[in-house]
Amino acid sequence: MQKQLLVAVALSVCISSALTYKVVIDRLSTNTLHKTKALQNEINELTAHIETLRQVTEKYSVDTFQVTAYSPYDNVSGMENDGNPNKTATGTKPRPGTIAVDPKVIPYGSKIIIIYEDGTVEHGVAEDCGGLIKGNIIDIFRQTYKEAVEHGRREATVIWYND
Repeated sequence: MQKQLLVAVALSVCISSALTYKVVIDRLSTNTLHKTKALQNEINELTAHIETLRQVTEKYSVDTFQVTAYSPYDNVSGMENDGNPNKTATGTKPRPGTIAVDPKVIPYGSKIIIIYEDGTVEHGVAEDCGGLIKGNIIDIFRQTYKEAVEHGRREATVIWYND
């Protein structure tokens, strides 16, 4: 009888241990499942953000440029226009917002946002080019030679895009 009692107790302990083990495994599985779902949700969210960024980078280009200014109607220096101050390279009339670009870098017709180091922002359209406008240099329209000289040569972040 004593042997049967020991076997019964041992069996009881084994069954109890097995049940405890099953409960622990079930809890771990449930926690793992919840964590896996949470991670999958985060992955899906990040994937959506990456897709948005991809779409933005396809539309917008950004780079650092040297920004100078020109005044085709006030040709004091003799270098402000190529003989006809009333016509840009694209056939438009120069006006505030006209920007001369290297069309190999920024295509004509691109909308441009210039963000200077001091936080000042200018907007314009790539409509002109100039003999000295090569690579990452742009030239912005100013009414007078004095305004162009006051602008000077400044570094800025330039964003350009086409609709």
